[in-house]
Amino acid sequence: MPSPPTNMLRAELAIGGLASPPNALLAWHPRLSLDLPLLVVLFFHGREPDPQNFAWTTHRLPDQVRTTEKNAVVIAPTMQKTAGNDIVTGYLNTHDGITGLLRQGLNAVRRQLGEADDDAWANQAIASARLLLAPYSNGYLAWTAAMKTLRSTRPTTSTEVAPPAVIGHSAFDCLYWDTPVMDGVDRSRPTENARFSEKGRALLDTAFVTTHFTKGNETLTKQARYLATMVVHDASLRRHDGIPDRLGPTDIAGTVAPIANHDIAVSHDSALSRVVDAVEGFDLPAVPPA
Repeated sequence: MPSPPTNMLRAELAIGGLASPPNALLAWHPRLSLDLPLLVVLFFHGREPDPQNFAWTTHRLPDQVRTTEKNAVVIAPTMQKTAGNDIVTGYLNTHDGITGLLRQGLNAVRRQLGEADDDAWANQAIASARLLLAPYSNGYLAWTAAMKTLRSTRPTTSTEVAPPAVIGHSAFDCLYWDTPVMDGVDRSRPTENARFSEKGRALLDTAFVTTHFTKGNETLTKQARYLATMVVHDASLRRHDGIPDRLGPTDIAGTVAPIANHDIAVSHDSALSRVVDAVEGFDLPAVPPA
């Protein structure tokens, strides 16, 4: 196996509920600035037998963040699995737990860049950061758990700063019925009668949604048909076939890869990289003149 890229780290995060350390793959743009606002991509793996190697060599997360033009960090927690091979999501059940994951991940990147841990910096970085949630396959369980927490009232007893706002959701072969955008859709009715639930539609008022499928994926053949009808009947949404140049609230975009290989749903055509590039703001620092 080739040497790990210089913009990648297998991290040991002190987060209860994750797999045995190293329990996260971190990646960042090589010109990352710790002094500018960060776009943090929280990537949730599925049932891959070796999620960290898969994230590196098959999803190509370090390559994809390297080729963006954004001040971006990817945090891909390596999760425990149940006896039935579903990922375990309890670590996302509190606001402080989500902030703690970000704090640990960002400080690990900071150390890798030659700086000491700095909680004051981490607080400021988290406050000015924004989140892009990117679930793959069985990672929809983590996506759903995270959004359930983030939509809930933050307890007054919280000891961490509030988690950043979510500005985008990119679902890779995982548009299941109970995911945030499909939550509450009446699947017992014909497809032509499909409409967003109030909660599902509210997601798009503050964040974009992109869906990415491989040919023949079960959520493409089922749920995506309902989603297409729901979007057609909501004139306030901006629908895109493919990833547009800019993504923001009320944008909903989709891609379908002309291949049936579920393993490369994330890396095909560098879809995640192109989504990150379409986010407003979070520009990299200027390149010094030669």
